[in-house]
Amino acid sequence: MVVHLYQEIENLKRQIAERDYHIVQMETSVMDHAKEFPNGEFQALQETLRFWQEKYDRLAESHRKLQKVNQALEDKLLRIVDKFETEKATLTRDVNDLTNRLVEARVTINDIEEENEQYKHDCNIAVNLLQCKPSNFVSYKVNTVSTGINTHYEMITRLIHFLFYQFSHPCMHRKTSSESNAINQLTVLIVF
Repeated sequence: MVVHLYQEIENLKRQIAERDYHIVQMETSVMDHAKEFPNGEFQALQETLRFWQEKYDRLAESHRKLQKVNQALEDKLLRIVDKFETEKATLTRDVNDLTNRLVEARVTINDIEEENEQYKHDCNIAVNLLQCKPSNFVSYKVNTVSTGINTHYEMITRLIHFLFYQFSHPCMHRKTSSESNAINQLTVLIVF
């Protein structure tokens, strides 16, 4: 039985030695941990959290500023687009107005050219009549004829001067309204 007690004492001593070794290891681990975190692990975690929180706050502030800048740029861009759309609409209206006026001017030019051709044709007929039978046209003195005949005589005189100038300088002469009226009334005068 004594042997059995000695064995039990040896077993207990061995277990105590193992426990002491384990306690020493735990103390060493706690000391190493205390050196790594001098203010404690909780404090270290709080400092890490504070670091990341500050970083997040800076990023969030930068993001808010960037959003404001982007909004301002978007508003400016929309105003520019609106301005150019308005100018484009105005220019389109102006182009349409000018196109309509150009078409009207072309129509007027064509009408005037047709009238001009008709007037040239009428003048040629009048000149031919005057050249073929000059004796059919009596020469009157301007003082002795009545006012109506005198007016017709003046119109015929202007017409003859016009015709002379028109046929001698066809590209340089532009008819006045009185000459055009005289040409229009040529048929009436010849009948008269």
